[in-house]
Amino acid sequence: QDSDHLEAAQRTFFDQDFVAAAFASPHQLRRLGAAVPKLKSCAIAFDSTIFLPDQPKDSRLVVCMADGISQDGILLAFKTAGELRDFRFVLAGAWSDESKVQELMALKDSLGSPAEIQSGLSREALGRLFGAASIFIHPVGPEDLSVGNPLGRPASTFESMATGGLCFVPPVADLVDFMGDAGILYFGMEDLVAGIRRTLLWSEATWRSARLKASDHACRHHPDVVVFRELFMEWSKFSGPVNQAAD
Repeated sequence: QDSDHLEAAQRTFFDQDFVAAAFASPHQLRRLGAAVPKLKSCAIAFDSTIFLPDQPKDSRLVVCMADGISQDGILLAFKTAGELRDFRFVLAGAWSDESKVQELMALKDSLGSPAEIQSGLSREALGRLFGAASIFIHPVGPEDLSVGNPLGRPASTFESMATGGLCFVPPVADLVDFMGDAGILYFGMEDLVAGIRRTLLWSEATWRSARLKASDHACRHHPDVVVFRELFMEWSKFSGPVNQAAD
């Protein structure tokens, strides 16, 4: 999950003779700050059978994933929704802990935020939600930025992009690297709100171009069928020769 977990795994697992190799994302490796024997780089992947650019999109549907996001990020999401009342704003999560849901509902109500909370979503349900949403935001608050590079669940950025979602991310180096030039940077809540509002002026041609650019970027760099091939080839070394040309 993060460099602390990787360092612990290195001490207890990677050095075992039966471990030939382990894989981590590039941003995890950078956080370790030094080369780790047996630990190799592997891009973050999305499920290409679920996150597809084949649904009609709602240009006023904004989605944010709550999984792995700090309290500061959640506050940013709820406050942003409060400034965008002409949009439908959904805070989504895979968790099903009722106490977590109630905590978020109480915070939302205290802020008077119109955001919807959808919890316990399956991968298929997330695929449908991302497929319908035109806009995805990765919420990182100012307090987060002062303590490091909080990535939350970066795979959700690729999942949204794969469906043609327009992603708004903060100026966090790893997120910027992931997104490339296929999304929009925001510098604080006011900039985020203004950026989303500007899409109200977009023509259908502008939307189509942005969606194609996002989907193309995700499908070139992060589809599971490409990313996991390297893992498969590594594993296959233990089971005999593999046809390199095979799909």
